[in-house]
Amino acid sequence: MKSNWPFLSVVRLTLSFIVLQAHSGAFYERVPHGGNWGPVGAVIAFFVISGYSIAHSLQRDGDVGRFYSRRAIRIMPEVIVGWIIAVAAFAHAGPVIQTGVTAFELPETLQEMFPHLLPVWSWLFSSPSWNPALWSLGIEALYYIVAPILPRVPLRAVWGAAVASFALFCYIVVSGGRFVVNDLLCGYAYFWFWAAGYLLAVSPSNGLRLFISFGIPALWFWASDATGYPSNAALILGCAAVVHQSEIRIPERFHAAANWLGNYSYSIYALHFPMWLALFAFTPIREWWIGIPAVLVISAAICVVLDWRRNAHRNHSCKAYTSPAVSARLNSIT
Repeated sequence: MKSNWPFLSVVRLTLSFIVLQAHSGAFYERVPHGGNWGPVGAVIAFFVISGYSIAHSLQRDGDVGRFYSRRAIRIMPEVIVGWIIAVAAFAHAGPVIQTGVTAFELPETLQEMFPHLLPVWSWLFSSPSWNPALWSLGIEALYYIVAPILPRVPLRAVWGAAVASFALFCYIVVSGGRFVVNDLLCGYAYFWFWAAGYLLAVSPSNGLRLFISFGIPALWFWASDATGYPSNAALILGCAAVVHQSEIRIPERFHAAANWLGNYSYSIYALHFPMWLALFAFTPIREWWIGIPAVLVISAAICVVLDWRRNAHRNHSCKAYTSPAVSARLNSIT
């Protein structure tokens, strides 16, 4: 494993905290800086790092079936757990959960929540108010679907898709989003961030050129938004971590802990909204200084359990794909 991956895991945890802090403003009054950070920039930085890591994943093992299996095992457990938590919260509290700031309503029927077990549905049709993270997860899931195609097409085709995506992104920002007819176009507008990360892995000069050429004007557009500056900082942080990955190291003895923090960051991102709904539905806790730490602790516990199950599945899969001769050799070593 390259020694820059642990650092990227720490960056992802930082980005998750930014999203957590921003979304806390929907639940708690008088949260320090709550709701003022703008989580979009952090999500964009996630896309850049995702494109970079997916490119390495495809280079390491280009088998399409195993790639999709790994991605599903990575993202779906948290999506399912978050869905169960949200359903339980509404089942206990009724069709409306009133927080200190916002009233969250259950969809007209419980059956309308089932399609959101597939993140792509949340992106294509409707982002649920009970877990807005599903919208960005749906975008990323679509990138996962097309990712195995990219190594089989010329780099100029990836460049062309990124350029078209950037043009749409600038158009949306300049128009204030007034001419976006559906989430399909809006989701594609973020592809160039993901493509920048992908190209940084497979063709560093092209990836860096894409980021510099398109990133600077995009940040300038974003500066017109009064709440955009912290988002810009998150975007720059995530992209810089990728661009300068060969220069930033974490001591090897901390690699395991840092990599777990990367998994923990995803649990925080995918689960914080449903868990806050559950806290308001099942407990009398209404103070941010209790609610935010509670979400962090519960997310850590869920992450530990899910990682244990994922590791068990990974070990089983490794045995399934290992030849009898290699298995005998491994058994003799262990």
